Amino acid sequence: AARCEKNRRVFLKKHRPGKNKTVGSDRTNNAGNWRIRKANPNGRYYAKIKRTRRCTGDKSPTVVK
Repeated sequence: AARCEKNRRVFLKKHRPGKNKTVGSDRTNNAGNWRIRKANPNGRYYAKIKRTRRCTGDKSPTVVK
C-alpha cells in the first residue's frame, strides 16, 4: 500500500551461522526507495522491514555478492 512505503526503517542483514547480523539500516523515501552502501559486500545479504500496526513486514530474497 502506498501509505506503507514512505519513512519505513529497512534493515540490511548478513547471513551467517547462528543469528544473522544487521550490517546497516536506512529509511525509505516518499517513493519507498532506500539505499545502504557497504564497503566490502562479500557474502549473502537480505533486506528486512518490520511489521507495524498498519502495515505488514517483508523480507527480500537473499543476494550473493
